[in-house]
Amino acid sequence: MFDFFYYRANQEKRPLAVLFIDIDFFKNYNDFYGHQMGDKVISSIAAAIKNSIRHVDFVARYGGEEFVVLLPETPAQGAYSVAANIYKAIERQAIPHAASLVSKYVTISLGFTVYTGGLKMGQDRLIHAADQALYRAKQLGRNQIYYQPLQVAEIA
Repeated sequence: MFDFFYYRANQEKRPLAVLFIDIDFFKNYNDFYGHQMGDKVISSIAAAIKNSIRHVDFVARYGGEEFVVLLPETPAQGAYSVAANIYKAIERQAIPHAASLVSKYVTISLGFTVYTGGLKMGQDRLIHAADQALYRAKQLGRNQIYYQPLQVAEIA
């Protein structure tokens, strides 16, 4: 699916926002509440994300407690708005998390970048840039949204 969105962004020279989402201290959650409850949290987070995006957008689980969201034809300001809606939807769920180091509820860290179609940039670099944005959100204390604009060095 990523190939399709990336190809279309290039062909139409339109933006493609890539969001990475990580459930904060999810291992602690599983250790404290058990894997069955952890699975319920993942399902609940997935539903909140899906309900926060358009039907033309795409969400997938990207690993244990990570998700990737692709927002075609979405510039940075629009991507931030979607990210904030996802963040608030999860916050409203108020899922208890006694083992978290940042909140008494389940929280997320969200990092994103925006690719402008037509730039000379490989898919792997785009994924890496979005992953670095997520890493930065976690490094800055988790439970937040971090936007990482693409750097000229990353594009070349």
